[in-house]
Amino acid sequence: MGRIRLFHWKAEEAVGIADDLRAAGFAVDYEAKFGPELFRAMRQSPPDGVVIDLSRLPSHGREVATALRGNKLTRQIPILFLGGQPEKVAKVREHLPDAGFCERPRLLAALRTCIKERPVNPVVPSQIMDRYSGRTTAQKLGITASSRVAVVDAPRDYVLGPVRKGAIFGGAGRSQWNHFLELSGCQ
Repeated sequence: MGRIRLFHWKAEEAVGIADDLRAAGFAVDYEAKFGPELFRAMRQSPPDGVVIDLSRLPSHGREVATALRGNKLTRQIPILFLGGQPEKVAKVREHLPDAGFCERPRLLAALRTCIKERPVNPVVPSQIMDRYSGRTTAQKLGITASSRVAVVDAPRDYVLGPVRKGAIFGGAGRSQWNHFLELSGCQ
């Protein structure tokens, strides 16, 4: 049948899904914990399809699919999202409209359809770091009005961008902080 990579964030629940896939003739790759090495392996030897369970941590599932679509070596792999709360699934569907979506009873039929009808020109959503490109350093760091901030060994021209009033800066000589605050638009 083919090789399927299963993504699920709860190993006990993944067992039943993997068993169903194996009973239907698929070879199943699954690890409860994974990291960058898994994506390297998928680039070197792409599976025939990917099943991503949305019942747990749907935002993680969306980001896994986004990363797969963001790489030209894994972009063509069919993606099937399984289960999940309707409002969370709707958000993922907006992000990846050409992926497959189904509930557990339709898993095998939906997976066969995804593999058979893989997208010719798959949607490539903006990658996680690209989504933050228009934000200032202060926004990326999450500096708010109640934040305490210290920058150690910052270059003289280092700029955080506008910081909300109320953020407290400290830890270096006052003249250095005055210059830093001036560059960052905080004064």
